[in-house]
Amino acid sequence: MVDHILKELTTTLNDLERTEYLKPTIAKFNEKLDELISEGLSRSEAYIMVLDYLTEIMKESQENVEKIIQRKIREGKISSASQTRVAVAGLNFQRIITYALIQNVLVGNLPKVIVALRPKQSKYKKIVEKYMKITVGNEIQKPDVDILVFDPNSESTPFVIYSCKTSLRERAGQTYKWKLLYEMATSKCKYIEYSDKLSY
Repeated sequence: MVDHILKELTTTLNDLERTEYLKPTIAKFNEKLDELISEGLSRSEAYIMVLDYLTEIMKESQENVEKIIQRKIREGKISSASQTRVAVAGLNFQRIITYALIQNVLVGNLPKVIVALRPKQSKYKKIVEKYMKITVGNEIQKPDVDILVFDPNSESTPFVIYSCKTSLRERAGQTYKWKLLYEMATSKCKYIEYSDKLSY
C-alpha cells in the first residue's frame, strides 16, 4: 500500500523540480547541500543546516533566474522584467522553503506531515477556512498562508503556517496586523459595550 502522505510530498517535490524559474535555485540548494556533506555532515544534518543558507542560495541563483526572465522577454512570453522579477522572487522564496521542508520530511528530520504550498489555492483551502480564520465582530479574517504544514491523520496536532515575506516592511505590517486582530478577537473591551449604548 502506497503511503498517501509520501506520495503527495513526492508529487509536490517533482512539481517544484519542474518549475522553470526554480531550477537555478534548486541547483544552488543542492550545491550547498553537497558542500555541507563534504565538510563532514551527514545527509540528514546537511538538510537541517542548509536552512541557514536559504537567503544566500536565493541570491546566488538570481543571475540564472534573470537569464530565464530575459529569454522569456525576447520570446515575447512576458512583457515586464521588473514585475516578473518581483513575482518570481516571492514565489521562489515560498517554493524553496517548501522544497527544503519536504526534503527534511523525506530524510526523517521532520515527522511525516503534509507540506502544502499556497494552500488557499489548493485542495486544502477548506482547512484554511475551517481552522485558521479569526472573527472580529462581523468580519472574518484569514491569515496570509503561503505554506501549510500539518498531519492529515490527526486533528489534535497543530497546524504550522508559513507566511513568506521578502521584505522587512511586509513582515512588520503582517505581524502587527495579526497581533492586533488576535488581541481584538480574544479580549473583551468594556468601552465597546459602552459605546454601543450611546446615541448620537
